[in-house]
Amino acid sequence: MSAADAARVVVAVPTRGRPRMLAALLASLDRLALEDGGPSVEIVVVDNDPAASAAPVCARYRGGGGRFPLTRLEEARPGVVHVRNTAAAWAFARADRVAWVDDDEEVTPGWLSALLAVERRFGADAVAGPVVARFEAPRSPWAGEGLLDSPRHRTGAQIRTARAGNLLLTRRGAERAGAPLFDPGLALSGGEDHELLARVLAGGGVVVWADEALVVETVPRSRQTLGWILGRFAHYGTVNAGLALTARPGALTRGGIAAEAVLVAAAGAARTLRGLPRGRAAVVRGLRQVAYGVGLVRGLAGARSASYRATDGG
Repeated sequence: MSAADAARVVVAVPTRGRPRMLAALLASLDRLALEDGGPSVEIVVVDNDPAASAAPVCARYRGGGGRFPLTRLEEARPGVVHVRNTAAAWAFARADRVAWVDDDEEVTPGWLSALLAVERRFGADAVAGPVVARFEAPRSPWAGEGLLDSPRHRTGAQIRTARAGNLLLTRRGAERAGAPLFDPGLALSGGEDHELLARVLAGGGVVVWADEALVVETVPRSRQTLGWILGRFAHYGTVNAGLALTARPGALTRGGIAAEAVLVAAAGAARTLRGLPRGRAAVVRGLRQVAYGVGLVRGLAGARSASYRATDGG
């Protein structure tokens, strides 16, 4: 690794049909707090929208004095995996670190510095951070605080899975995972981030948590329904079951998934009952566990999710 590459980071943004949210993300990147002598930052936006909705947003950023160099690429094939692979190929041709963030998120000022500090301190191949939900107003009564937040860990904890919506990946980590970086078979279903990190770990890599590297996910009104929330957790179950079966096919894995489905659904049902006197959000916390268990069963039966066929939020 050259000194120049070590000091260069590409922020990679997959996008499809969310120009308003993309503009907010770019504005938040301009507010990053970077130390003097810190990394050189570039942004690559990969547009998966046939209508090229990101083009005017990127043009305004470049023409309006955006802080960082920005390149917009197009990826015609539908699916976030193809978008991520296009971004990764461009980014790793220029830098040894790629920081991933989604187009419906905004970064906090200390985000990138926290990811890089943890990577250096722990010698990590990848570093992940928390994604906290921010509900657009008027908030639905189903939208409880923390309901859609990612799990949290202590900084420096070694983890096995995380969301690519807040992930720093080093070249070394990418090499451990092998090519293609993201599995094209997961283009429309999702789960490509979990599958990638599983390969990083299988290659002897280390994935570490940076709890200070916070990003905020905007949750539009369209996602604040009971149906959407439960569908999202069912999707997680379906994807995770499919990934487990792909990694270790066989009766033992199938039995483990079935047992997990029963336990999770039963615990969720009990939690739902306990939550009845406490209001809708408490009930949803139980129901989402039930939905996850149902998703595990669907994945066990061979179902495939297709959650990336459409986007919302604008």
